[in-house]
Amino acid sequence: MLFIRTTLLLGLGVLILPTDRESQETVYTGAKTAVHWTVTFCERNPDRCVEGRQAWSVFVKKAEFGFKMAIDLLNERDQPKTLTNAGPSSPDTAAAANLHTTPAAPFKRSSETMQAQPLEAAARLRTARVGN
Repeated sequence: MLFIRTTLLLGLGVLILPTDRESQETVYTGAKTAVHWTVTFCERNPDRCVEGRQAWSVFVKKAEFGFKMAIDLLNERDQPKTLTNAGPSSPDTAAAANLHTTPAAPFKRSSETMQAQPLEAAARLRTARVGN
């Protein structure tokens, strides 16, 4: 399918080109001028070129971060859900491991603690009633 599209676009490009010599010279001169104008942009506008380079470097850094994050998330999805005793290999993975394990710790209670709390609350209520 890509081959067919490419062939059609190239064919249309060839059909658009002129056949007489004068028109061909005009198209050639225009294309040459456009290429020269594009190539010498930084010579004519150095400030814009510096801004463009800075913007491009920021874009590249963001793209690298995004791709790395996507790859890490995909790798994390493919890994088994159990944690190993070996521990994390870097500070980034240590933070990620803590992110997944730390929040559940305060809510984790043993069955003895869960049974003892209502009994203690009932004992306090009885003591409060007796004192009145």
